[in-house]
Amino acid sequence: MLDLFRAEVENQAQVLIAGLLALERDARSASQLESCMRAAHSLKGAARIVELPVGVDVAHAMEDCFIAAQNDRVRLTKSDIDVLLRGVDLLTSIANAPEADPSSAETASEFLAAVAAIASGARTAPPHVPPPPQTSDAPPDAACPTAR
Repeated sequence: MLDLFRAEVENQAQVLIAGLLALERDARSASQLESCMRAAHSLKGAARIVELPVGVDVAHAMEDCFIAAQNDRVRLTKSDIDVLLRGVDLLTSIANAPEADPSSAETASEFLAAVAAIASGARTAPPHVPPPPQTSDAPPDAACPTAR
């Protein structure tokens, strides 16, 4: 089941990355917000099936953020999108290292706080969300699907 989850994360990460990059150009694109919300929703369900609560929490927070943007409660800024792209990286890390070391739990906690601030519209300054820890033997550029 974990291999299926990894495949789901890989597929949905591509959808999220493409959608988030499109939202940088047009933050109100209904089709991109819908696509990103559905991808996050799918990842939430997949993480729940393989019993990865931190993955459920990260995907759910992202889903809530997209729903808030769909309902015009927030307008995603470029710094918000950067935080959400880090969430994609975090989900990839969770999929590749489901045993969740303490540093990834801390990273997830910081990410969740940052996304909650975005979704509630309560952000006052761009939040600092550190990149997730490296989990593969691949070169750093290969491990970062959001490198632009």
